[in-house]
Amino acid sequence: MKKEWSGKTRGGTFGQKSLIFYFRHGSITFIYLILRVIVVFYMIFARKGRNAIYNYFRKIHSLPALRSLLMTYKNHYLFGQSMLDKYALFCGNTGKYNMSFEGRESFDEALTSDNAIIITSSHCGNFELAGYLMNQNLKKINAIAFGGESQVYQQARTDNLNKNNITLIPVADDLSHIYAINNALSNGEVLIVPGDRIFEGSRFTETDFMGRRARFPDGPFVLAARYNVSLFSLFVMKEADFKYKTYVKRLDSPDTVEMKNSDKSRLLTRRYVSALEEIVTMYPAQWYNFYKFWN
Repeated sequence: MKKEWSGKTRGGTFGQKSLIFYFRHGSITFIYLILRVIVVFYMIFARKGRNAIYNYFRKIHSLPALRSLLMTYKNHYLFGQSMLDKYALFCGNTGKYNMSFEGRESFDEALTSDNAIIITSSHCGNFELAGYLMNQNLKKINAIAFGGESQVYQQARTDNLNKNNITLIPVADDLSHIYAINNALSNGEVLIVPGDRIFEGSRFTETDFMGRRARFPDGPFVLAARYNVSLFSLFVMKEADFKYKTYVKRLDSPDTVEMKNSDKSRLLTRRYVSALEEIVTMYPAQWYNFYKFWN
């Protein structure tokens, strides 16, 4: 299987340093206005990502050509805003943002237990903001992260996440992340695992998603079944400028406890895909997988 996604945040070291400097001294509202123009040029030159999103609206949502093009622009603009929002939070501008929650009660209850928790993240909305705005000290949080980001991006993100009891586990060629994952789950901590990205060589399950066949990684669901821990989906969706809503949903249930690991893993996969489908239907413009996702 060919690798469709590189995992790196665009912009390079200089661009990322410039953004961090700007958000320590400038106005995010002003740069939102500049972004409206930048997105046009980005769509012209980043054809692969643009075409993937355009086809997503044309084929998955069955929109007319012009409407698909306008929604592709909206998608790129919202994605740009989500990146700017993350950098703003890197620089400590948390007071400007507001977040509401739906379904957080079940997650708060799980935090008080001795068992570990797995949260499946996704590349729709702005999941990373949960790390800055959902403060808690009951369990250490470990987030699996792609290890190929620039040093500037990784250091800024690490410094700010550490303040909120969150440690990053970079995926490494020496497989050291496997030991970190095992330790986190054995110690009853929280582990965040991407639920919608497949890397070369990783195992996956092919299932129906938004009316077509798509592949999802087995990782988070196999881990939840093997370690018999709680599994949650969590989506952070943009409602307006500086306003987000977080949807938390528990995917495991009492009826899954006695199931075989393989059966439980498949069931948890279907439940995650169903939760993701519901969110993508509600917020179609916030789908940020800029490559050919469906088979």
